[in-house]
Amino acid sequence: AERGFSDGAISLAELVANSGTRPALPGQGGQADADEDEQSCALGDMALLASEGGWAVSSGRSHADAQLIAANHVNSLLTGEVRARGRKESVARVILSALEHECGSDTSYAALCAHADAAGLAFPSRNTLGAYARTFEQLYLVEQLPGWKAPIRSASRVKTKSRLVVADPSIGIVAAGLSTEGVRSSDAWLQAAFRALALHDVLAYAEALPEELGASASYYADADGLSADVVLLFRNGRWAPITCATSAEGVHVAIKQLGRLAKKVTAGGSGIGEPKFRLVVTPGGHPWRDARTGTVVVPLTNLGA
Repeated sequence: AERGFSDGAISLAELVANSGTRPALPGQGGQADADEDEQSCALGDMALLASEGGWAVSSGRSHADAQLIAANHVNSLLTGEVRARGRKESVARVILSALEHECGSDTSYAALCAHADAAGLAFPSRNTLGAYARTFEQLYLVEQLPGWKAPIRSASRVKTKSRLVVADPSIGIVAAGLSTEGVRSSDAWLQAAFRALALHDVLAYAEALPEELGASASYYADADGLSADVVLLFRNGRWAPITCATSAEGVHVAIKQLGRLAKKVTAGGSGIGEPKFRLVVTPGGHPWRDARTGTVVVPLTNLGA
């Protein structure tokens, strides 16, 4: 968001104001607009933007300068402020890289341990993780995204524990010692970097929404495997689910997931009603609206505040 690489053609504020019916967009019958090759190419481009991050000092700078600024800033925090608070740099790097790698999915202690184990790294104890998380929050390296206590019939199946998310997509990449090409060479890291970038931008745009809307952001996940990366909740009781998809097939799956979530919530008996809009964020293609469900599909480089 901060680097200005989105043209902002599709405004989050406009989607909120018009319940996703404006602006006018091409309609398609549930088929993704961009083929797999196009989405794959765009996903590779996202690796560069994620590696640069959204540091304000990088505004107007070249790609090479922005990457250097991000690396220097994150490394400086890890070798300076983190150490000054009695934390080990090596442990901090393991935790931050694990958090970004698992962005948009399960960031439970077990999931983070599994990532570290797969990478051949030792993961700290739960208590140590908690202590480091508090330090990271103080340094604005991570933030907490609460789980939405959705008013569904089987409320006990909803995951409500807050997730730790990196405050900038470059943080986990630098912590892991990865270059842009290093991210591109790993499908798992490539998808994680895009999700971290998309989540960062969506949360930034949500924060910029008019104050009278009383918008807040959560995520949704339940024991049935249903999820949304972000759920915007408004003061008037309305809501809007947002999720990311990194492939043409993933878009189709995401549209179905958001439909299932809308049905589950409206059937809960709370009277909360249909979401104001449903949004799928992608790496590439062009903005369009699913003709059957009304779900809006928007490339990250077209999304704005």
